[in-house]
Amino acid sequence: MTYKKSWILILFILSNFFFPQLSVAVVTGSTWKMPEIDEKHGPFYTDSLLGLIIQDGNTVDNTVAFKSDNSLVLKNEIFLIGGHYNYGWDEKGLSSRNWDLRLRYDYKLKKNFHPFASIVAEGDPFAGFYNRNNYDLGVNFPIKGESLNWTFEIGYRYTKESPTDTPVRFQNKIRANVAVLWKLPNKSEVELWVRYLPFLSDTQGDLPNYMLDYGLSIKSHFTQEFYLNLTFTRNYREVPLEDRLQFDSKLIGSIGYKI
Repeated sequence: MTYKKSWILILFILSNFFFPQLSVAVVTGSTWKMPEIDEKHGPFYTDSLLGLIIQDGNTVDNTVAFKSDNSLVLKNEIFLIGGHYNYGWDEKGLSSRNWDLRLRYDYKLKKNFHPFASIVAEGDPFAGFYNRNNYDLGVNFPIKGESLNWTFEIGYRYTKESPTDTPVRFQNKIRANVAVLWKLPNKSEVELWVRYLPFLSDTQGDLPNYMLDYGLSIKSHFTQEFYLNLTFTRNYREVPLEDRLQFDSKLIGSIGYKI
């Protein structure tokens, strides 16, 4: 494992979460004061991250990562475009490269009932597929509180996948997602999410029962727009490709920009 290669970044992110006054002083000077976030905001939102992934499982390497989510929030509608690109290398050269592009539309039918449709295009030849197109239909049930925000999603996913070593395959799945965001008084946030995808059908016949993804994220602002982020994710594949592990783990240290 290569976690020790970025222990300085990891410790700084954790120190900013647990000791925000100390971290803010290091970044901006001891007299700096956290600005109050203005509640008046336009319809456009953006959240972007640039960081380093420390990865273990089927891939152990150094990876530069970029991720961005951009939303247009109207009275009854939400439009989102987002994606990520990761590029990794080790002593032998290129060791990982994956990407995704997401388009999503939510309609606020009721306060806690949002039907949605989305398209997710992704590629990861090191995970065994050149490209994978996912088409989602479902319902989002957001529950917002003073410090806790919950999100429950349930829906149907149709997938067209082009593997690196087999013909094109088509899959039908159920997609269930649960996420909780905990907002702390010191301008920090903790997010935990779990995604479960049981399979309904697979044209190649070697049907796994399910896929499971989960993650934990710690975010702490050191200015109104900029923040430090530490994320751990894990992906489980019941039937992995030959010579691959069932689990893939990632630890991501990033600097983010959000408005």
